[in-house]
Amino acid sequence: DNLFYFYEFISGIKNRLTSRQRKLIIHLHEFNLFLKTNYSYIKIDASTIEVVCEQLFSYQNFFNWLLVQLRPRHVFVDIFYHPKAMGLILASRKLGIKTIDIQHGVQGSYHNAYSNWNNPPQKGVDIFPDIFWVWDNFSFNAINKWAMNLETNHPIIGGNIFLSMAKAKNMGLNNNNKFYESVKAKKIVLFTMSINSDNLNLIFTDTIIKAVNQSLGKTFWIFRLHPQHIDSQYSWLKEQLKHIHPSDYEIQKPFQKNLYQVLKETDIHITFESSVTIEALSFGIKTIVINMDGYDYYKYYIEKGYVYFSQDSDEILALIEKSFRNNAAFGDAPV
Repeated sequence: DNLFYFYEFISGIKNRLTSRQRKLIIHLHEFNLFLKTNYSYIKIDASTIEVVCEQLFSYQNFFNWLLVQLRPRHVFVDIFYHPKAMGLILASRKLGIKTIDIQHGVQGSYHNAYSNWNNPPQKGVDIFPDIFWVWDNFSFNAINKWAMNLETNHPIIGGNIFLSMAKAKNMGLNNNNKFYESVKAKKIVLFTMSINSDNLNLIFTDTIIKAVNQSLGKTFWIFRLHPQHIDSQYSWLKEQLKHIHPSDYEIQKPFQKNLYQVLKETDIHITFESSVTIEALSFGIKTIVINMDGYDYYKYYIEKGYVYFSQDSDEILALIEKSFRNNAAFGDAPV
C-alpha cells in the first residue's frame, strides 16, 4: 500500500485515468438510470460504484507499472473481488500474465462472487482470475457451471494449500499444548464467529448462551473471533458471557493460537457459517451450523451427514454430548 500511495503521489495517477476508463465510469450512470426505469426494486448507489471503479483503475495503472518491472509469469491472489485485486488481475491480463485466485473460505452455489454468473462473455471476465484454485468438487462445480465454455476463468481442484503445508511440516500440530491438557476431561467446543455475526445476536442468545449455561462443568467453550471484527466481537462476547465463569470459556483472537492446533484439540465445531466448517472435516470434526445462511452454504454436507443444522439448544447439547475428539493425525474431508 505504501508503494502504491507513493507512486500515486509522484505520478499523479489518481488524476490520470485513461479516457476509456473514464468512459466506463460514465456508463455506470446510464446503467443506473436503466435499472431505475425497468427494475425499480433494485437499488444501486452509482456514486459508490464510481469510487470503487476509480480505485480499481488506479490500482490497474499502478500494477501495470510494477509488473513491467518485476516480469512475473504468474500472479496469485486470495480474494479477487475487491478493487486492489481486480486492478492487479486487469493489469496482469493486459500484460499476458496468468492470474490465480486461491480459495480462502467457503464458496459454492450461494457465494455471489463465485456462482450464478448467468451470461458471462465468451472470452471470459477481465476482472476475474484466469484460474480459480479451489478446495473441492463442491466449489469446483459452482464455478464450472457458468465458466465451463469460457476461454478463461476456469476452476481447478488444488486442495487447501495452507492445510497441506501444515500437514507436510506439522506446523502447529504437535500435542504439546498445556492449556488444553487442563480441560481435556471436558468436551471442547470451538465456536467460530463469522464476518456477519454481529447481525445474528438473537440466534446466538437463544441457542449458544443457553447451551453454555446448561453445560457448565462438562464443556469448555472456545470462541474464536473473525479477523475483520476482532474488537467489536470481543466486546460483544464479553457482554454476552458476563455471567459465565472465565474458567468455562476462552475468547480467542485469530492469531493468538494456530487454528489447526485448536481443531486438533476440538470435539465439535459450531458456527453461523464460517468456512472453518470445511477445514474441520479434515480433522474428522463435525460442525453444527445455526443460521440459514450456513444451512444454504453447507446443504450438500448436511445432506451427507457431515454437518448438522440446529437452532435448538437442547439438540445442540445432545450433539455435543455424542461428539468425540478425533485422535488420529488427520481425517479426510469429503469432497
